[in-house]
Amino acid sequence: RLMQMVADLSGVPVARSAFQEGTAMGAAIAAAKHLNLEFTDKHDPPSMVFHPRSLSAEKLDSFTAWRKLVG
Repeated sequence: RLMQMVADLSGVPVARSAFQEGTAMGAAIAAAKHLNLEFTDKHDPPSMVFHPRSLSAEKLDSFTAWRKLVG
């Protein structure tokens, strides 16, 4: 639900990685680059892509009100 909401509100597709340990992988990649180690970064296809849907008038009004509050 969260990923679909992000896609709906941003208006762009949101891909969810099939790899569940993305934060750990990012840390490992950063460490390897810092140590000038060769790191083969394989990109797995996303497990799911959430495409934006049109928002109802009520949801759009709520989002607009929220944006005004947070700046």
